[in-house]
Amino acid sequence: MNRSLAVCIIFILSLAYLQAQPPHFHERMKQRKAEIEQAKKEFITARISLKPEQEKNFWEVYDKYIEEKITLRKKIAKSRRAGFSLASTDAELDKHFEDLFALKQKEVDTDRQYKTLLLKSISIRQLAELYRSEQEFMKRILEIIRDRHPNKPKRDDDDD
Repeated sequence: MNRSLAVCIIFILSLAYLQAQPPHFHERMKQRKAEIEQAKKEFITARISLKPEQEKNFWEVYDKYIEEKITLRKKIAKSRRAGFSLASTDAELDKHFEDLFALKQKEVDTDRQYKTLLLKSISIRQLAELYRSEQEFMKRILEIIRDRHPNKPKRDDDDD
């Protein structure tokens, strides 16, 4: 196993042992988020064999990409929570569907746009490994969370 990958895994596992709400909860949460982001960065760098000359441009573009994806996913989630009320008229429901489809299309368009931008700093094989690495990293994070809460039932869509 790659040394940096092992360090990332050990670090992430150590997060599982931290107490739930320390005195400075918000500061600790920010710190944890930063630590997870750093672990993700190290994990991805190792997995896609990112060369030093690729790093600067890649991380600038990737960070913007992730920021846009998070914003869009929040909008999609908000749209799903707000809509689909059976008290709505048919026209309102139809508009809600169209708005949701537009957000999903924007997400696809963003993926396509950033694919082009990322390919200016990494190869197509590195991009494919990037997508696989993101999924694997998230799966590992979810496993850690699940291990912290063993009585919580597993969702059917957790294996995706």
